[in-house]
Amino acid sequence: MLNKTTDTLRSYGFQVEMDDFGSGYSSLNMLKELSVDRIKLDLRFLTGPGFEDKGQIILSYLIQMFQLLGIDLLAEGVETLEQANFLKEKGCVEMQGFYFHKPMSVIDFEDII
Repeated sequence: MLNKTTDTLRSYGFQVEMDDFGSGYSSLNMLKELSVDRIKLDLRFLTGPGFEDKGQIILSYLIQMFQLLGIDLLAEGVETLEQANFLKEKGCVEMQGFYFHKPMSVIDFEDII
């Protein structure tokens, strides 16, 4: 049923994204069952204890897996140059987070562009 809905949306030009991958209902099992165009990676992969060790290994393989599956990846919660460089080095080119800019109003955004 869900794949039928996503296929219909795609036929109208929409893309299907899975948000907060790595938390809650966004899981590897969902990737087997649902065809998505983009994954938004939960920021917890980049922050907190373990990023220096296990987190980097897990993230490296996730990025590689998404590339092999033809799924675009957006890393949320990038807060440091180190995180941005790590992601770029591994092939993740879409990122968002405080490292790039803090949230702002539409008026402030228009002022900086």
